[in-house]
Amino acid sequence: MRRITLLPVLVMALLFTLPGEAQTTKDSPAAAATRARLKIKISIEMKNEMLREVLKEISGNLQDIKKGSLSTYPDQGVSMNSRITVVVQNKTVEEILDSALKPLDLGYIIVSKPGDRYDGWLLLKKGNFRGDENAPDGKKKEEAKAKDKDMPEKKDTTKSDSASDDKEAKRLLNNAKNYISLNRNEKAKDLLKEILDKHPNSKSVDEAKKLLESLDK
Repeated sequence: MRRITLLPVLVMALLFTLPGEAQTTKDSPAAAATRARLKIKISIEMKNEMLREVLKEISGNLQDIKKGSLSTYPDQGVSMNSRITVVVQNKTVEEILDSALKPLDLGYIIVSKPGDRYDGWLLLKKGNFRGDENAPDGKKKEEAKAKDKDMPEKKDTTKSDSASDDKEAKRLLNNAKNYISLNRNEKAKDLLKEILDKHPNSKSVDEAKKLLESLDK
């Protein structure tokens, strides 16, 4: 009789505990944040630039609009020096990466390993990967191992030359225009003032002045 009376209790306990235990989280918090950044729209203009510079440009755009950064590192056999052209306006980071990587037959995987040094980074590798380890053909790919020699280069702290100065000013100008289109004029003013203060000799400075004057009216 005791077994019969305990059975409903055991069944109820299983109903309340098993679903929670079986539930799994696909992405780590860092990976989930990276996946969300891929949906953010930005604009970039990079012509015949190395892949590493294009990726830095994308990350810089995200930082300018206070959306964090995008960290990447290459798998073995992936060159970061391949030159590409990407000119897009108001496209998601996901779409921009597709435009940049497709001609090189490259893809990316969002690393989801809590506690790992690369957690939340994008691993660039050969193939049509777009975020997950399963390629479009459905075949499971071997998980790439991060190696010290594949670590991204440290950011250069030396002064940029005139070409890179123009590039940075152009990026800030594009972001300012995006803010204006969203009626976020104060944010746009901050970026335009940054162009005038930090890049006074750039090609974008005249346009930045005119935009700033129009916003102050």
